Order: sequence, then C-alpha cells, then structure tokens
Amino acid sequence: GPVLINADDANVSSLVSEYNAIGFGANAPLNFKNAESGVNGLHARIEYEGQSLRVHCPALIGSFNLYNVMAAIGMALKIGVPAEALELSLPSFK
Repeated sequence: GPVLINADDANVSSLVSEYNAIGFGANAPLNFKNAESGVNGLHARIEYEGQSLRVHCPALIGSFNLYNVMAAIGMALKIGVPAEALELSLPSFK
C-alpha cells in the first residue's frame, strides 16, 4: 500500500525516495498553504496532485496536528476517498 513520510523530518526525509513514498510537509508533493492554528482550531489548504482541500478542524490545534491531518488526507486520497468527502468530514474530527 501507500507509504507516507514526513519530508520535513530530517531523520526520515531521505527515506521518501528510498521507499518510493509520498512525502508530506511544507515543500513536499503533499503540502500545506496558509496554515493557522488557534482558538478556532486548525485551518489550512492542503495540496496534492492538483487537488486542493480546504481544511478546518475546530477541535485540533498545533502544527503537529497539521502533519497528522496531512498524513491522514494523503492516505485517504491514495485509497480513493474523494477530496470533497474529506472536506466535509474533517470539521467533525476530534
């Protein structure tokens, strides 16, 4: 199945090419734009393979959760979950 690796983590980023994995992070193929985290939760735009998802997770804060959400989105997209379904379901994620 698909392998996702945090390309922003220097300890594992070299494994992206070694395992033909999907890299996710600030400048990776699966990346984020306009990320904000605060009292209203996590907001960002996640981009991957020409798709752009608006992410709003009111119950999550912190950059570590942004990376968790990116990994979950990447895996979901690779197994065929439509981007629209992810956008609709993420606001209820806790």
